[in-house]
Amino acid sequence: MKKHVLLLSMLSALLLGSCVTPVTKSSTSGESTPEESSVVALSSITAPDSLDKDNQPENDIHSELQYQYLCDEWGSIKTYVPKTNASGQNPGNLSSPRGLIFDLEELDDAETYYIEISKNENMEGSKIYTSTEKSYAYKSAEIGTYYYYRAATSSEALAEAPIKTKASALIAPRNIEVGGVVNFRDIGGWKTSLVEGGYIKQGLYYRCGEFNKTSAANAKNITAEGKELVKELGIKVDIDMRDSRNVDALNGKSPASSDDWEIEVYKGSIPSGTESTRFSGFADVYKGIFEKIAEADEKPIALHCANGADRTGIVCFFLLALLGASEEDCGRDYSFTRFAGERDVDHTVEFDGWMSATKALEGDSLAEKMKNHLMSKGIEEETLEHIREIFIPGYHAA
Repeated sequence: MKKHVLLLSMLSALLLGSCVTPVTKSSTSGESTPEESSVVALSSITAPDSLDKDNQPENDIHSELQYQYLCDEWGSIKTYVPKTNASGQNPGNLSSPRGLIFDLEELDDAETYYIEISKNENMEGSKIYTSTEKSYAYKSAEIGTYYYYRAATSSEALAEAPIKTKASALIAPRNIEVGGVVNFRDIGGWKTSLVEGGYIKQGLYYRCGEFNKTSAANAKNITAEGKELVKELGIKVDIDMRDSRNVDALNGKSPASSDDWEIEVYKGSIPSGTESTRFSGFADVYKGIFEKIAEADEKPIALHCANGADRTGIVCFFLLALLGASEEDCGRDYSFTRFAGERDVDHTVEFDGWMSATKALEGDSLAEKMKNHLMSKGIEEETLEHIREIFIPGYHAA
C-alpha cells in the first residue's frame, strides 16, 4: 500500500485540540481564483511508502479516525465507520478534517488571535483568520503544500509579525470543511502513474454532497461561511447530478452562489434507482460532464448528487482512473464517503462492480482501459487527453 506523508523535522509539535472561530477576510483585492498548487513543484515534499498507524504526523489534515483508516487496508472502512454506533444510532457526519494546525502559543494572552496564511513567500493572496485559542485549525489546506503565515494579537500588528513556514503532509484525500455541506473533498492529491513521481493537481475538481436540500423535513443548506469558502476555492461550476426534479427547480444559479460570486449550474441528472446501468449507460450525461471537466482549469468544478456517494462516486471513479490513479486509491476515495454518515458506503456497494467491468475492457493499464470506456460514450480522445494535461503537471499528450 502506498500512502502519502510528509515529515518535516524543522516543524515543532502543534496543539491538536483547538476551539476556533474562523472568520475569513481577504488581504488583497480582486476576483477569487485558485492559486497554483505547490504539490508537484516542491521537490522536497516527498512521501514514504506507508503510514505509521501509531504516529499521526502533526501536519496531517485528517481527523484521528480518518488517519487510522488511511493507514489500514483500503477495504476496511466499515471497521472505522460502522452503520450504527454502540447506542444503535447512525454515527453522523465525520467527513470534516482536523485541519492543518498552526501553533500560536508564543503570542501573549488575548481574547482573539489573528493569523494570516498564504502559499506565497511575499504573502500575496493571503487570508486573515481569527481564533479564540492559541492554535488555529486551517480546514481548507491543500495537502503536500508549503504555507507561509504570521500571527499576532491584533490585525494591526500582523504586518510586523515574523513570517514562518509550515507544510501540510502529503496524505490524500484532501477533505475540506464547508459549512452546511457534507462529504466535501478535492479529487487532487492522489498519485498518478502517468508521470513519474506525479500527483493529480488540486484545486480544479471537488466532490461533495448537495448544496441545498429540497425536502422541507430535511432542510439543510450551505451556510454563509460555506459560500465564502466556495468563493475562496474559486469554484465556478456546480455540476448537479440529482434527479431532474431537484435541479429543474434551480434558476441556473447554484445555491452555493453568493452576492458577489455567481456559480453556474450544469444539469447532469441521473435518476435514482439506476445503479445497474450507470457504468454502461448515460453516455450523453457523462459526455456533457467530461466536456465541463475539460474546462476546469478556467472554471473549477464542484460535482455532487444528493449525498455525494454513488452518482458522484462513479464520475469520480471515471476521472481518477483516467488520470492514472491506482485501484487502491480509487477505492479508498470512493469508500471515504462513508465518513459523511448519510450512506452505508463501502467498496462492495458499487465500486467492485465498476472495477471488474473496467478490467474487462481493452487496454494495457487501468488508465487506458478507462480512456477507451469514456471514448465509447462519445467523448473525444482530444478532450480526455486535454483533461489529463490540465490535471497532471508534466503530462503531455502523445
